[in-house]
Amino acid sequence: MTIQEMLANGKDIIAIDPQALDQAWLRQSEHVYESMSSLADAKYQVAKKKAALDLLQAKMAKRVRLDPAKYDLSKVTVDAVNEAVLVSDEYQAANAALTEAYLIQNKLQALVDSLDHKKKALEALGYLYAQNFYSAPKTPQQRDEELDKIAERAKARREVPKGGSGTAPAKTKPRA
Repeated sequence: MTIQEMLANGKDIIAIDPQALDQAWLRQSEHVYESMSSLADAKYQVAKKKAALDLLQAKMAKRVRLDPAKYDLSKVTVDAVNEAVLVSDEYQAANAALTEAYLIQNKLQALVDSLDHKKKALEALGYLYAQNFYSAPKTPQQRDEELDKIAERAKARREVPKGGSGTAPAKTKPRA
């Protein structure tokens, strides 16, 4: 998936259907890999554009120093040269490209962060599902019957001694 596709489908990628948690989990690692790979590509583009901007700034500063009259400079100072470079159309275009690259990088970082939140949400939803959160509502009588069954099982476990000897261990008196 391209960077533009990742950004265009970002909301779909992080959306969760509570009725299809298994499918969401199956796609989660693929989405994380694709988004982190796209983020790495975006960081690479930012680094390239920053290097290109720095190189352009150095070349333009050299051109300004060689022909200050062309840039309407009466005095060649460091500040005057820097200002002449900053206001040039060439520098502005390269700077705009760098700013756009940063925007894409930040949006992809937001997608990666959102996928981490999605993972936590999927874990929580899986826990709720395992606890029958999505089960049908029960009447008070059904809940009481379920609690009675749980209590009976717990009582039965307490009555069967561990180790199969049939006798309970002798109680010891606490030391004074």
